[in-house]
Amino acid sequence: MTGGGALQAARLQSIALLGIVERNAYLVKRYGWWELAFFVWTIANTLTVVFIADGVQAGGGTLDVERQTTILLIGAVIWSYLGSCSRS
Repeated sequence: MTGGGALQAARLQSIALLGIVERNAYLVKRYGWWELAFFVWTIANTLTVVFIADGVQAGGGTLDVERQTTILLIGAVIWSYLGSCSRS
């Protein structure tokens, strides 16, 4: 490839890259609030599941609250991740 051909190829690649960046900027501008809403929903849902362990103890049940909270938190995070993979 000659010097002019390499320069032309680099120019075309940079134009394509800028097109992708511009597209992503428009998508973030358009759907940014939805992303924030899904993020807040995920946090609220995860915290609700985690508070189940505290509720069991408050209801008179006996269990290792720290262990159960950790297990429920890990499960809720994995569930949220799998849910976000299916949306993409």
